[in-house]
Amino acid sequence: LIPWARRSDLWEEDGLHLSPLGSSALGCNLAPLVSNLLLQVQLSVMQLPPKATACEQEAIGQQPEQLPGGSLGMQMEEKQNSEEDGDNKETEPEQKRGRCGNAGSSKETAKAEEKADEDSDEELSEKAFLQERGPMPQQFCSCRNGSRTVLPSIHRILAFGDSLTAGYYASGWRFAPYGAALAEALLPDIQAEVWVCGLSGLTAREMAAKQNARQLKDVCHRHGKGLKRILRDNGPFDLALIMAGTNDLARNDPSQAEAVTADIQALHAACHAFGVRTVALGIPPRDAVERDALYRRYWQNVNLRLENWAQKTGGLATFIDTAVLVPFRPSNGLWEKDGLHLSKAGSRRLGEKLVFAVRLMLQSPPPDHLSRPRSSCRTA
Repeated sequence: LIPWARRSDLWEEDGLHLSPLGSSALGCNLAPLVSNLLLQVQLSVMQLPPKATACEQEAIGQQPEQLPGGSLGMQMEEKQNSEEDGDNKETEPEQKRGRCGNAGSSKETAKAEEKADEDSDEELSEKAFLQERGPMPQQFCSCRNGSRTVLPSIHRILAFGDSLTAGYYASGWRFAPYGAALAEALLPDIQAEVWVCGLSGLTAREMAAKQNARQLKDVCHRHGKGLKRILRDNGPFDLALIMAGTNDLARNDPSQAEAVTADIQALHAACHAFGVRTVALGIPPRDAVERDALYRRYWQNVNLRLENWAQKTGGLATFIDTAVLVPFRPSNGLWEKDGLHLSKAGSRRLGEKLVFAVRLMLQSPPPDHLSRPRSSCRTA
């Protein structure tokens, strides 16, 4: 699971102990194994003695037993959901909010689930682990003709948000951010480096309140920075893509629509103050949009407010409807089984579909009223 290698970041210099990163890698590699063991235990517990069917009970003069709310399996799932949604609503990690209730039996659904399982079972090398779970923001740069040489005219893009920006998939064991796919898809017309900071589980309210934080720890135990800290430490940037609000909407309180929109706007305002134009990526769809009318109206309201605001910024911000780029359907292979997160293929699709708008913004002159960029230290 954790092979020893000289000068490996996974081991301490004494050659005996795992480093903090190595311990984290061990936990991540053990997780699928432990998960399978726990699943086997759960399945063995659920194997109940055979019971008479309803017809058989009626035949012997007994009333068929009825379980309120459906089958035993449904009750257990509802109990599990209520426990997950109970005591820790305020601090509940994003990946545990909501369950996909649209599991289908079609061939497309089965194929999509099989592909997702293959992605989660990919062998995670040390290099891939360091790349996926390293400190944020992370830099992704695909250079022309396979060269790793960074040209002076390279464009610099920041992708900031929550787990949907981080590229969370396979229940949080793996990460494939849309920013990596965006950097690749912009070639050969535009060479860009995309800096990604996706803070899993954080709300827009938390992001707005902690913009100057030197270090932020998310629910996946990854470390990033506050938005203003990134703009200062890792800028200057030509463009910033901000996708936040999914965790705010998870509380399903439509009365907070204006407040959620204001928090997202505050993130854009920080970028504008640093002379950086922004793309307001609409809050992505999810399973609740399909099955919960209250949530659907809440989601539509916030996105509409965000779109109307962007149109009044005079070119400082541009709204893009993510539901058009990556529509939610359980069978299209773009979404995880949890009905909340994009799959690896979904994040790639989002990055590729953003190319047209990003290219247009990078190739067009900034508006005259954009603030002059503040001096920043560019660091790798």
